[in-house]
Amino acid sequence: MIKKLFIITILFLNFISLKAQIQLGGDSILIDYANPKQYEIGGVVTSGTKFLDEAVLINISGLTVGDSLDVPGEKISKAIENLWKQGLFSDIKIIATHVQGMKIFFEIQLLERPRLSTFSFTGVSKSEADKIREKINLGDKVITENLLETTKNTIVNFYVEKGYLNTEVNIVNVKDVLFSNREKLTINVNKKTKVKVNDIFFEGNKYLKVRALKRAMKETKDM
Repeated sequence: MIKKLFIITILFLNFISLKAQIQLGGDSILIDYANPKQYEIGGVVTSGTKFLDEAVLINISGLTVGDSLDVPGEKISKAIENLWKQGLFSDIKIIATHVQGMKIFFEIQLLERPRLSTFSFTGVSKSEADKIREKINLGDKVITENLLETTKNTIVNFYVEKGYLNTEVNIVNVKDVLFSNREKLTINVNKKTKVKVNDIFFEGNKYLKVRALKRAMKETKDM
């Protein structure tokens, strides 16, 4: 009997969750998750951004004024997914601000990822730092995971070409208290020991002299 009562309670709670009142800027509509309702998009605005163009962001979201959509439905989830793919935001919310008849109005609330303020190096000489700066080309950019990974790989490759095959790079970002939503990067480089070729051996060679083969590999010298 207790088990049956428990199952009935769960079913009752699930039924309540299917029909929840959602406040929309002073209005309220009944959201029936079992029976989505179709609306026309009456307007879309964005908030929370400082450097990005609103029209471009709305276009990326795919929420177009005049289009129809189901509430609840996949278009809102897809809009959030489209914006996440840009890698520019640390938080995204889309809320319905109000409803007029069969028209629904949305606000896309965005929190931009921090932008780069300054960056510095540890573990490298000044001349090396100057050459690396030219290669990584860091400027007034949004700090994304892709930017950090690309910067790290560029520096590692820079030293691999110089024979430092075990180079490790660690990038630390710290909030810049002098600016709003800006961060400073400290790029820590550990070149480790330079790898040198101790000797060169050839296999399968029958007709060419070893000296001639080594001359062909003039950029790779043994000790």
